[in-house]
Amino acid sequence: MNAQRGKLVSGGRLQLPAEMRRELGLVDGDVVVMKIVDGVIEVRPLKDAIARVQSRLREFTGDETGRTSVDG
Repeated sequence: MNAQRGKLVSGGRLQLPAEMRRELGLVDGDVVVMKIVDGVIEVRPLKDAIARVQSRLREFTGDETGRTSVDG
């Protein structure tokens, strides 16, 4: 995706363009995780961040069925 313009609105809220929200699978009310890396804001859906952590932990907590204590 090419760079797009967003807008900082009242209260310090960042308004993401619709195309970016669609690409991330975000809808109104979704929670995101944000961090600054080398002066750049990274935004990702919380559900994706949780899935990534679950994937990393699965090798340590899985059983023979594949079901783990970190599965949601």
